[in-house]
Amino acid sequence: MALAETRLSFLLHPKAKNRTKPSCFPFEDRLSRRLKSLLPIPESSTSIPLSWLSNAVDLLTQTLADAAAVFSDQSLSSDQYSIAVHLNSTIRLLDACNSVSAATDTVLSRRLLLLLALRHLSFLGDKNVSRAKDLLSEWEAYVPLRSSHHLVIPDPPPRGSISATRRAIYAVEAVSYLVIAPLSAVFGGHEDIRLGKLAVVPGEFMWSSAFNEVGAAVWGRIGEGFPGEVVAVEVSVGRLREAIDEVSDGDDGERMRNAVVVVEREDEKLTAGLHCLSDAVKGLFESTLCARDAALQNFRVRSQKCCED
Repeated sequence: MALAETRLSFLLHPKAKNRTKPSCFPFEDRLSRRLKSLLPIPESSTSIPLSWLSNAVDLLTQTLADAAAVFSDQSLSSDQYSIAVHLNSTIRLLDACNSVSAATDTVLSRRLLLLLALRHLSFLGDKNVSRAKDLLSEWEAYVPLRSSHHLVIPDPPPRGSISATRRAIYAVEAVSYLVIAPLSAVFGGHEDIRLGKLAVVPGEFMWSSAFNEVGAAVWGRIGEGFPGEVVAVEVSVGRLREAIDEVSDGDDGERMRNAVVVVEREDEKLTAGLHCLSDAVKGLFESTLCARDAALQNFRVRSQKCCED
């Protein structure tokens, strides 16, 4: 079996009889509704747009907040081993947040080259046009969306009776993978993601159907390249280059001015999308820390009780 298929097989689970779903556990019902809200993925581009990625990150943030409430509820049964393992996976999730934040900040800072080029083009003249072309070349030569981090791969759901804590942990880690995988593909972190197939969540989880539908939709778009907002800027810059060459050949510059307007418009869309994603990732980072604190407190309290007993 290929490495990608092996790594993505974590959700596979032998068919089993449906186990009773805890009636006192609304966490999963809320997760199911939230997952359904991610569909359909906007068709504005062949790839996954930044707006969808931001919404997916927000969903993961909400899932972690619900999980923290479960961890803090001492009336629910717990699983100390699962909590200890989960604490390790949250470190990888924090690393992923830092990596994506760094990548988006870099893109936002590098766009200053583009803005400076447009500034030069507002003053026609051979020197200004030449400098603008150099700046555009520097912007095009830079490959901004590159990030490297480890994916949060959950353990398979255990057989038999599953505690509320373990169910919450499994949900968090499955959704983490569902969100981080497209981010990794978009930001160039893991090429093998594009080669694998997303497995399914077992039917004993009430959010499995919604998760599997979103997963299938994501995997259908995950290998289509950079977000549409990025591609739109690249296309508009290419057309601007063509218009600049026409000015050099004696054109009056009208096409170039129109092209500048298009670049400015597409750049605004990209900037707004990156800011939104950056804010969402910051919220995810904070939510992950809160969930870690709740899990650690759960671990300490129950460990202390065990020692007292």
